[in-house]
Amino acid sequence: MNWRNSRAGYWINLGVVAAADLGLLLTLLLPGMMAWSDGLWGPLLWLLAAGFTTLARVRFTDPTHAQPRPA
Repeated sequence: MNWRNSRAGYWINLGVVAAADLGLLLTLLLPGMMAWSDGLWGPLLWLLAAGFTTLARVRFTDPTHAQPRPA
């Protein structure tokens, strides 16, 4: 997990989960061993999570955006 929002952790997490989902697609979904309706949820949720994570990294690492105030 990437607790400190580091750039290296972001790319490692993105790559590891992408490789796992790619393996699912290539070994189970494309050959027809799993129904697309069952197996497509993982990659779709990964795309959604990757988009939100990228948005957070861009927003909170860009110095032009205000940092959130500590509680």
